[in-house]
Amino acid sequence: MPRKTRRWTRSPAAGVRVAEPKREPVESADVLDVPVHEVRGEEEVDNSEGEATLAGFIGAEDPAMELIEDFHALALLIVGLEERDRQILCFRFVEELRQSQIGERLGVRQMHVSRLLSRALARLREGLLTTG
Repeated sequence: MPRKTRRWTRSPAAGVRVAEPKREPVESADVLDVPVHEVRGEEEVDNSEGEATLAGFIGAEDPAMELIEDFHALALLIVGLEERDRQILCFRFVEELRQSQIGERLGVRQMHVSRLLSRALARLREGLLTTG
């Protein structure tokens, strides 16, 4: 098989006859050692004889992909926040400080930290809802 991929720009498709010089033509499925069967759209192939299903070849949708996309969108929105808002979010959700501790570090009251945090979270929530 590696010899074929070096000679041609793509691998032969299943069912295509491939001929090597000084050899008998062979089915590409034989070369690939892949069972050939008929697939009917997105239906599963009859699995009574232990054959694989189409879903088994394709796989299923990964539920974690949506979470990864959400994290990526959130990261872009966080970068767009003001430095102070990013710092407050970092103190609260990375360093897990209470609002009073954040206030002490920034030199403001806890109530003001609460307002700033609410405003930053509202911006992120709005951004996620409009991009999603």
